[in-house]
Amino acid sequence: MPVNGNTITCILTSNATCTTGNPATSNTITITVNPLLPVSVSVAASANPVCAGISVMFTATPVNGGTTPGYQWKVNGTGVTGATNSTYSFVPVNGSLITCVLTSNATCTTGNPATSNTVTMSVTPLLVVGSISANQTICANAIPAQLAGVAPLTGTLPTYQWQSSLDNNTFSNISGVTSLNYQSGTLTSTTYYRQLQNATATCGGPLPTNTVTITLNPLLPVSVSVAASANPVCAGTLVTFTATPVNGGTTPGYQWKINGTSITGATNSTYAFVPANGNMISCILASSETCTTGNPATSNTVTMTVNPLLPVSLSIAASANPVCAGTSVLFTATPVNGGTTPAYQWKVNGASVTGATNAAYSFVPANGNAITCILNSSEPCTTGNPATSNIITMTVNPLLPVSVSVSASANPVCAGTSVTFTATPVNGGTTPAYQWKVNGTSVTGATTATYSFIPANGNTIACILISNATCNTGNPATSNTVTMTVNPLLVVSMSLSVSANPVCAGTSVLFTATPVNGGTTPAYQWKVNGTNVPGATNSSYAFVPVNFSTISCMLTSSEPCTTANPVTSPAITMTVNPLLPVSVSIAASANPVCAGTSVTFTATPVNGGTTPAYQWKVNGTSVTGATTATYSFIPANGNTVACVLTSNATCTTGNPATSNTVTMTVNPLLPVSVSITASANPVCAGTSVTFTATPVNGGTTPAYQWKVNGTSVTGATTATYSFIPANGNTVACVLTSNATCTTGNPATSNTVNMTVNPLLPVSVSITASANPVCAGTSVTFTATPVNGGTSPAYQWKVNGTSVTGATTAAYSFIPANGNTIACVLTSNATCTTGNPATSNTVTMTVNPLLPVSVSIAASANPVCAGTSVTYSATPVNGGTIPAYQWKVNGTSVTGATAATYSFVQLLLTHLSLSTVTRSLVS
Repeated sequence: MPVNGNTITCILTSNATCTTGNPATSNTITITVNPLLPVSVSVAASANPVCAGISVMFTATPVNGGTTPGYQWKVNGTGVTGATNSTYSFVPVNGSLITCVLTSNATCTTGNPATSNTVTMSVTPLLVVGSISANQTICANAIPAQLAGVAPLTGTLPTYQWQSSLDNNTFSNISGVTSLNYQSGTLTSTTYYRQLQNATATCGGPLPTNTVTITLNPLLPVSVSVAASANPVCAGTLVTFTATPVNGGTTPGYQWKINGTSITGATNSTYAFVPANGNMISCILASSETCTTGNPATSNTVTMTVNPLLPVSLSIAASANPVCAGTSVLFTATPVNGGTTPAYQWKVNGASVTGATNAAYSFVPANGNAITCILNSSEPCTTGNPATSNIITMTVNPLLPVSVSVSASANPVCAGTSVTFTATPVNGGTTPAYQWKVNGTSVTGATTATYSFIPANGNTIACILISNATCNTGNPATSNTVTMTVNPLLVVSMSLSVSANPVCAGTSVLFTATPVNGGTTPAYQWKVNGTNVPGATNSSYAFVPVNFSTISCMLTSSEPCTTANPVTSPAITMTVNPLLPVSVSIAASANPVCAGTSVTFTATPVNGGTTPAYQWKVNGTSVTGATTATYSFIPANGNTVACVLTSNATCTTGNPATSNTVTMTVNPLLPVSVSITASANPVCAGTSVTFTATPVNGGTTPAYQWKVNGTSVTGATTATYSFIPANGNTVACVLTSNATCTTGNPATSNTVNMTVNPLLPVSVSITASANPVCAGTSVTFTATPVNGGTSPAYQWKVNGTSVTGATTAAYSFIPANGNTIACVLTSNATCTTGNPATSNTVTMTVNPLLPVSVSIAASANPVCAGTSVTYSATPVNGGTIPAYQWKVNGTSVTGATAATYSFVQLLLTHLSLSTVTRSLVS
């Protein structure tokens, strides 16, 4: 039986070969013998009773709990999952039972595990307040309705405290107001109310209820003013009266009054009627606003001044009528209700006379002039304003200038002819008197209005008139003098000439008659084919003849003394050639054309004559030298080409003639090209590459032909071509454009030379510098790559796990027996296969060094007094038949030669070091 403080060791002598440290001494065990410990635990709550919803901390206080006591908290006898600490927090309900079970890890315990006392929780419910109602809107200085409260929903014996606030932020207690309901007094501003509530048997109080707002509207003084659209006004004028309210609200009510009497239906903000003089108009406003003063309000009174209507009229009078021509007449206007500053406008024949704006107007009238005047009264209330006067139509007798003219019954006359001279008086009066004179000498007895005699050539005849008319001028008057021409008898004849013969059809020809003794006013009558032409009575006659027309003229001489009068001319027979309409049309050798193409335009004439003349025009401008039937040039797009034909044929129409216009469409030259690109180059062997052709001016349906190494690929006729190239393949594409006006068509693309890299299988092998090796020996592993590229990446792995930092071609470490080493190679070469590659695996054989040792262990330590302890020896490299010798306090124990040794420990008052040694004998 051990005692407290006993020391135990063991010596091992191994019979194994190649040992080190043989014989070996074990570790020393010092025995501690502990007394028995009674286990117990008590628990306490951080608070009890508590309010509902409050978390409570429960703390367990252990007795002999050991260094790492174990706890299990229970609520109402049930273990709480995870509640295994010395403290436990949770939110209890009323009556919750909390205990804790302590499991001590102390040695030599009694009553283990131990259950604590039970804590019974007392949980008080939270206060739930009621409410108050309700929001109100009142007028200033008014008393609001009573505020009603609802009691708290939890607890008993509730208490109340009313609070008020002017800003809904800071609330103050209302002194003495502690009942459920509250009646406020008169308020002067908007006020906010709430109630603090509390109750026994609850937690959390006092708490506020909702807030009620008593909104205070200010008192609004109501007033109204009215105004008339005009005052004073004229009788019969419609006047609109407008009421302007102050604090009338959104739906004010109006009642208009005249002379204090309400007007039925006049309830709008405006009222229109025709007032009488002295009418008094007012309005009563009933405001729809709340909290008003002076409501309803009566407006000011508008007293109307209504002026009577004054009929305006005007009469005018002339100073004289009728009057003599050239006499100035004064016209005077007499107004009725014209006002203090009447305005006048005189009119003659309905047209206003500039500047004639006074009450009197003077001018020299003409016979039949109609004179009126318009009056614009300055009175305020008129009718018939402006007023137009009566019309004065003037009778103006003209001045009568006396004159006389004489005429001969014939002059000139033929020799021996009696001539009667007649005097025609002007303003001669009722009994004019005449005196005829021949060659200035009065003829006795020739005193009547006519006088006849046979004159001689050169006789002068005149007459003197004495008028008996009133208001005449130039009396007596001498007539004109008639000088007689007395002609001898003349033989009449005539010849004709024509402006052209032959002529073209439709040509007007002028025929001219040349008379002999035709007189000063010969008379002509033209004839066509022997028939008189109506109206053809001049010395010349123009008309459009037809072929074989015959034209003649009959002359009636105005000579006074003729023979063979009238006379007819010889006839002219016309030769008339038909008209030839000239025209020309042009056509282009090609249209549209491509830019730079020369186009020949050909003119086709109609009735061009034997030597037609041409003038070509481009864009309306004549082209110098372009004067033949054809014209060639290189047009630009939009050029307009026309030709003017001048015919040398006779009797043409529409000459010169302009052709139709040809508008050229010139398409620009489109250089055709194509470029190709490869989807990738270089590529790895076996990779399909797509080649894309990008055309320029390919047209709407470009045609493609792909070529590989210069040979067309059958069926490769779209804009893309895919195939698996070989190294050095050349790829090109031929584009055939269907666009018009192309150049360089078909076009061959650039050539793509393919670089195809062969596939490189990646692999790696590793070797160890030595295998097997002794324990503790460092081994270098070397990786040999295949197709690793210029900068291969390595990752060494031991037992399948990557070794941090082991990323070079060699890796050294001290292996353990059975370690497996491999390397993963990641090649940076292009076109690799099997990349990354994993090497072969090297399995290490590591022979361990065999140090001999022995360790002993007690079945329990410390132990309780009186407890038997068994010690076990564990040899290392002890060989096949190890021998043991146990020692206590350095002294061999007789017979203790097995791998285990047992004895009972005693509790000592004073502990001392004892050693148990066990020898292993080979």
